[in-house]
Formats: sequence, C-alpha cells, structure tokens
Amino acid sequence: MAHLSIRNIGPIKNIDIDLNRINVFLGPQSSGKSTIAKILSFCQWLQKDAVIRQSIWHINEDFVNQYFVEYHNISSYLTKELSEFHYTGRCINIDYAKGKMTVTESGGVRDAAVSKNAYIPSERNIIGIPQSLSMDLPTNYLRSFLSDWMSIRDKFTRKDSVKLMGLNVSYFYNEAGADDMIMIDNQPEHPIPLSQASSGLQATTPLYVYFKYLTEWIYSHEENRSPQRLKQIREGSARGAILAEIPVPVKTPQDNEQVESLAKRLSALSHLDFSKEPLLQHLRDIEKRISRPSFSNIIIEEPEQNLFPETQASLVYSMLEMMNFERDNLTITTHSPFIVYALNNCMMAYLTGIKKQKELPRLKFSKASWVDPSIVSVWELRDGQLKAPDKEVNQTIQDSDGLIRNNYFDRVMKSLMVDFKNILSVDKS
Repeated sequence: MAHLSIRNIGPIKNIDIDLNRINVFLGPQSSGKSTIAKILSFCQWLQKDAVIRQSIWHINEDFVNQYFVEYHNISSYLTKELSEFHYTGRCINIDYAKGKMTVTESGGVRDAAVSKNAYIPSERNIIGIPQSLSMDLPTNYLRSFLSDWMSIRDKFTRKDSVKLMGLNVSYFYNEAGADDMIMIDNQPEHPIPLSQASSGLQATTPLYVYFKYLTEWIYSHEENRSPQRLKQIREGSARGAILAEIPVPVKTPQDNEQVESLAKRLSALSHLDFSKEPLLQHLRDIEKRISRPSFSNIIIEEPEQNLFPETQASLVYSMLEMMNFERDNLTITTHSPFIVYALNNCMMAYLTGIKKQKELPRLKFSKASWVDPSIVSVWELRDGQLKAPDKEVNQTIQDSDGLIRNNYFDRVMKSLMVDFKNILSVDKS
C-alpha cells in the first residue's frame, strides 16, 4: 500500500504512516484531518492522471499550483521553507518541499491500472441548495464535487432509484425537471425535492449515492465519456505505446537526457500511423487498461454530518457492505464516536464469526459488512501528530487484534462521567 508523510502543513506538524485499505482519522475540529485528506486526495488523483496520460512530464509549477494549491484551497497552510510531504504510491513517488514538487516513477506508469477517485467533502449538502449546481464557484474541490454529482445523478432515474440505508426513503433523479428527488416508501406517488428534505438527507444522499456509484455502478455499467476524456485516453494510449518501445530512465524530465528526442516524437502523435504493428497492439492493450477503472479511491469527510447516531452506524454498515475489500480503498475523517464504534463492531464480528468460527446472534448489519481488522488503520490526531495513548507517535489506536480500544471518545466520556459523579456526590451529601 501507499506511504505518506507530512510536515508543517496547516495543523499537521509531523506524520509518517503506511496507508491501509481502510483508513480512519479521528480527532477534534481543526486538528488536521482535512489536511491529510486533501493531500492524500491530490496524490491519488495525480497517480491516476499519470496513468491515463502515460506520462509524468506534464507536471510543472503551474500544474501544481492549479491542481494542488488552488484546487484544495490550501495556500495559507503552506510555508515555503518548512512545508513538505512525501508520497510513495503504486507507480509514482511525489516529493513536495520548499514550494516545489518532484514526481518520479516507482512501479511503472505504463503498466499500472487506472483508478476512479472521489473526494466527498463535508460541504456536500450544498447540492440541496436551490440553484447550487449553477453557482459560479472557483475551480476547486467543491466545484469538482458538484460537477461530479451532475454526471452521476442521471445514472439513478426513477426506475433505478437508490434505497437509502434503513431510512424508508429512496433517491432518484427527475430527468424532466432536472431535480434531485426523495421518495418516501409509503408515499411513492408524492416525491419531494431533495432541497425540501431534512439537512440529514441533504448531507447523506449525495454521499450514499456517490458511494454506490463508485463501488457498484462503474463496475457493472459502461460509462459514457466526454469527447475530452476520450481524447485524453487516446493520447495517453498513444504516448504509452511509443514509450513502451523506448527505454526511459526513471527520472524527472529535467534530468532525462532523452527528453528532447522523445518530446519530438510525442509531439507528433497526431501524425503517427497506429494501423501497423507493434504500435497497434500496444495501443489496444493500453487503451483497454486505462479506459476503465480497476479500483476506487474514496475519501469522505465527516460522514456523520447532520445524522442521528443510529443512522451514522447504519451508514457505516452500508458502506462496508458495498465495498469490495480486495479492490476499493476508503479513507474517512471523523469526530463521531458512532462512526468509530460501528466500524469496531464490524471488525469484532469478523474476528468472532470468521476467525474464531463461532455463530453470532442476529445483528443489525450483514455478514458482507464484516471486515478483517488487518486491512483497517485508525489514527488519532493530537497536537499535529498521530498519537495513540501509551504508544509511540504514528501508531494506530488499535490493539494487537486490530480492534479500536483506548480512544479520544472514551476518554471524553470518562471525563464527563467523573464530573457527573462528583456533582452527584455533592447532591447526596
């Protein structure tokens, strides 16, 4: 899996971790959870971009400013002399320090599978605001989320409505009015616009529908692609076919002696004859590999937004049930104990029901939600670092079995109960 280290960016002072299949970062507001999520989102997206383009040569200072600094609205978090992060991924390494970014190939961009990436922000209930989809927003993660939502929702019309986990309601897209609609189970003939639904539904609906699209729909349907995306895939395939015939040192373009000659060949993509071997076969193989995602990278900020505790737990159970644990990657930031406890239940069920081969009583979540703790990492953010009680920094808050034990929420509850008992003792005296 990937490795990520961050130093002196926003609230983050120093973290250095190996990422897992499922990652959870918990802590109070302004502790740095979103900072980690945004940097990880950029790294995952850049790796996908390099695979589709079959190249890292397009990454320059303007590119970094546009797609990292401005896109994630992170400029005020960066200090030129101190801020840095390092990412080691499936096929690229990213090093950012002193305001500059260096990207190198690690596992072979031209052999890597392409991902489907999503950053689902805490502000996702913006889709419930009337006319929000036509708002003039800066080119950043929020605008990208709205754009993604517009392309996703038309997959779920009334005949393909999405049942929202245990809420007795379903979502569908009304093509005639271009509206997001909520349909109550016992009143299907009277759907209401999502903009008129509760704040909880406005926050949960886009998250749940987007998650279903990322974990199920894209692997069972053929997605329509824009002319721009088709052109990008075609050019990336052609570039990969050319480079596959040329030994290229794994270095950045600035240090590559072959840049000039390769650049000339790559600039002539539109004039090349791909009807002949061996370029034709390379073209077919690469285009097939990069035109469809092989796995999903999903990052969710605060899934608990505006939700009743029981619904928060149901959401976790439903997301885990939809995930393919051998394919998809999930990162969550949260400050809700119910998100953490629900995840713990799913890990405990796995250890007891599968590992210990014991029959479990009837549960509120299905066996499909049971998750092997070895693919889960849960970290607690304190003072700009990942600190687990009685452990070294950059360690999870899990025990030897992988279960979540001593954590921030338990300590807060104990503190509250101490105050309660002290007050109670005075009242009885």
